[in-house]
Amino acid sequence: MRRKLLFVRNEVEQGADVWQSMTAVGLLTPPEAGLLHTAERIGNRPWILKQLARGKKRRTLRRLERMSELLLPVVVVTIAAFVLFEALTIFLPLTQFIYGQL
Repeated sequence: MRRKLLFVRNEVEQGADVWQSMTAVGLLTPPEAGLLHTAERIGNRPWILKQLARGKKRRTLRRLERMSELLLPVVVVTIAAFVLFEALTIFLPLTQFIYGQL
């Protein structure tokens, strides 16, 4: 992220458009850049920026929720495998000892 923002800063210092520079490094999509250009002409850039930030935040939260939904079963199965391993390491020698005494 830092590298992308540094690139954008360098481009803007050299006279490039900030929205196009952000689009070039993947911080904005082309439709978002177009929307911001239009918002500057109309004069409602702060509102548009807030809306874009809210949308990106919602998408990020949804992605994190999906990842956690996929990760939870993996964690549960891993813990279950560990518990099974511990149970087997305790009970197998015990059962072998008992059968050996019979």
